[in-house]
Amino acid sequence: RKGIHETAFEQLIQEVKALCSELAERFDAPARMSRDVTSKSKEIFSVDKFLEQIGQDCCDVLGKHQTIPEKQFGDSDVFASCMRDMFDVKKMAVSKLREWLENEQSSFIQFRFNCPLRTAFRRHITFLQRRHLKLKSVRKFENETPTCSEVQQSAQVLCSLLGIIKLDVSEENELHETRLMEAAADGSPERNIELLVDAGADVNQGRADGVTAMWLAAQF
Repeated sequence: RKGIHETAFEQLIQEVKALCSELAERFDAPARMSRDVTSKSKEIFSVDKFLEQIGQDCCDVLGKHQTIPEKQFGDSDVFASCMRDMFDVKKMAVSKLREWLENEQSSFIQFRFNCPLRTAFRRHITFLQRRHLKLKSVRKFENETPTCSEVQQSAQVLCSLLGIIKLDVSEENELHETRLMEAAADGSPERNIELLVDAGADVNQGRADGVTAMWLAAQF
């Protein structure tokens, strides 16, 4: 199991590096770097070095996994935890880059370069949440529907990053419940419910037996 995990992790790190390089090109990272006032404070800061650091952050997590004795990988809980870490690393590494690329007002390379992946991910979520709330407030002020395509897309990105959805809001679990129904039944945080609705979840959709998200919220 350990060997399989390490091989899969190494492949995932290569995917992360390729994805980050693609994002850096798409968002014109060199131009973003030129606008970052802290990039000139030290010669170490460059787009290439930032991408290298993100890759190293991923390798550091793999390195910690490599110190775990092979025998412990026989424990299903340990193996499952390592697998979760691996997939979290991809999400967090991409967030580290995107937060700096997208948040020009308060994200500076001097403070993001060595920022831990999980901290960077949290900052990215906070940035996206604030941007999403701003989008909603603008739409309400203009008397437009808060579930317009722009707001929906913003909510879908947040739902995906937070693990509320895997692909889209219409996906169902083994009980044929949508993510909104499932969240209502499981007592998920109000934030998650609101994001699902903003992302386009149908509050009136029911199972074959007519049970809706509202009914499940009242039942459980």
